[in-house]
Amino acid sequence: MSDEAAFLAALKANPADDTTRLVYADWLDEHNEPVKAEYLRLVVNLPTLGDDIDLISGKATHANKLGAALPTQWKEAAAARFDLVMLDYSDKIKSIKRIREVFKVQLGSAIAIAHYLPNRVLTWVSIDAAGQLLPKFDDSTMRLAVRPSDRIGNPTPTLFSVVAECYDWKEDGPGGKASAQTDLLTLVSRALNLPESEAAQRLTTRPVVLLDGASLIEAAHLEERSQELTTHLTSCRVTRST
Repeated sequence: MSDEAAFLAALKANPADDTTRLVYADWLDEHNEPVKAEYLRLVVNLPTLGDDIDLISGKATHANKLGAALPTQWKEAAAARFDLVMLDYSDKIKSIKRIREVFKVQLGSAIAIAHYLPNRVLTWVSIDAAGQLLPKFDDSTMRLAVRPSDRIGNPTPTLFSVVAECYDWKEDGPGGKASAQTDLLTLVSRALNLPESEAAQRLTTRPVVLLDGASLIEAAHLEERSQELTTHLTSCRVTRST
């Protein structure tokens, strides 16, 4: 494993490890990557701005400018330590409409997002990934904030699952158990990009869990992608993780 791979592996294991992040920044300077190094140091310093980060501050503005030129995959691996928190709203109907527009989710998912407030809708993302959504809510009645992920006092995230299930378990006829099993296997395989042999292992329990412990946004997007694969025998739905 290379030195850089070791740094990224350590940050993946503990995204709040700013000591490793600062050592990595020094390493980047030594290897002619000054922009990445400066960005990482800003990521470490931004939480000193307080619980709700002022995105128009000099540090945050500079971090967003630097981040725009850096690879998204690298930022997710090295600098993901911020949350986008939905705090409250004054007009639920308008807020649900804006949630649907911004996050591209269906009505039921948008209602659930508005219901479980305050809550973290994006977790462990880069500062610019969290901040770029805030302007889209400027004319809504919902209040959001960008916060350090490890900040004490952040609302506990409500986590969700995506489950797949069969409508028809009759033993006979075209909508019988065998057909439902086949449809369910196809759904799981295609939704998760798994070989059918691996997808079959998930069919041992009911309902079949496609995703667990995810943010509502992530779960809703998988649910919606799965709708194209469902038939009259199968469906997907989002539910709260237990």
